[in-house]
Amino acid sequence: MRRAILFSLGCAIAGLIAGDWLERRSLGALAARLDTLTTLVQRPPEARMPLRCAAAPEPTRAELPKVEEAPREPDRGDPREPNPSAEAQAALDRGLRLVDDARQRRAWGDAERQSLHALLGQLDLAGRDTVMRQLVVALNAGQIVSELRGAPF
Repeated sequence: MRRAILFSLGCAIAGLIAGDWLERRSLGALAARLDTLTTLVQRPPEARMPLRCAAAPEPTRAELPKVEEAPREPDRGDPREPNPSAEAQAALDRGLRLVDDARQRRAWGDAERQSLHALLGQLDLAGRDTVMRQLVVALNAGQIVSELRGAPF
């Protein structure tokens, strides 16, 4: 808000300095705008930002669920992610080996990119995340230097 006031004031001063293009009518409009902005800044914050929604009432103790009485089930992992298949696990191993070999050679070229593309279709979501994270971390740390123009994957 204060920036807007200072900007408006700066425009008015610049207009005065520039001279002939600024008429009295526009000076009056700028002064009116400056008065409006000044009154907005002088209001308390509550008046400037009205609440758009009412706050929900706090739940009573009786409404809170009984956590200690809730039956606990053993953690079986994320139900959306089934256990990886043997094919996905083998692809994950090949992907991690590809990144490790590139890390030892300190180079990532077109052959590695093509191998990674072939593996991505065989990996599950968690496997893709693991291989890509290993590759990006190694590239960012300078452990692997990309010989490619553009994206290394």
